[in-house]
Amino acid sequence: MKIFVQRGLNFLLLSLGLTLMATLSLALIIWMLLGTEVPAIERIACTYNLTTSCVIAKAEAEAERSRDAAADRVRRAQAEAARIRAEAEARVQAKEAELAKLERRKAELQALHERLARIERRASDYAVFHKNKTGRYEVVTGHGYDSLLHDNRLVEAWCYMVLGRGNDLRTIYLARYSKIRGLKEESIPETVLREPGIDREVIAAHRARCIWPEGLS
Repeated sequence: MKIFVQRGLNFLLLSLGLTLMATLSLALIIWMLLGTEVPAIERIACTYNLTTSCVIAKAEAEAERSRDAAADRVRRAQAEAARIRAEAEARVQAKEAELAKLERRKAELQALHERLARIERRASDYAVFHKNKTGRYEVVTGHGYDSLLHDNRLVEAWCYMVLGRGNDLRTIYLARYSKIRGLKEESIPETVLREPGIDREVIAAHRARCIWPEGLS
């Protein structure tokens, strides 16, 4: 029984093989006779790359896909380059605007410096006068500064008393200050001391009424 079954299976397999070979042989004969004009045969031929036209078509399609991919990469690279260039240009413009602002500020400061220099030149040798009228004669003390802008830079000071009235006014210097000599009393001529109402005590009393800057008296 087993031998009979085995032989039946072998026969069946042989029959199937012969049928497949016959089918393939028939398809090959039809393809040789009709070429690839039949769509079904053409598809089969193209599937197994049996025709030159199908091989060329597939190669061209692959080449087209490669060209499209390359073109897409080029477009992305160009877009990225354009973005980077735009950002760089924006940074350059921002720096140029900042530099222009600094240049304007520099020009403004230069103009202000020149204006202050002109003011300082006009205000040089600035003097302040203090008058004391509590005694018999008016006593005037002058403080001379380097500039109106620098009224803490004392250059010199002087003190004198005023004699006479109206157009007949005279000054008698009582003391002077300079950076070199310091504060020194002025000598009074004898001719002045012999005038009515003027003596050394009067000179001393009026000299004490001089208003010196702080630190000099």
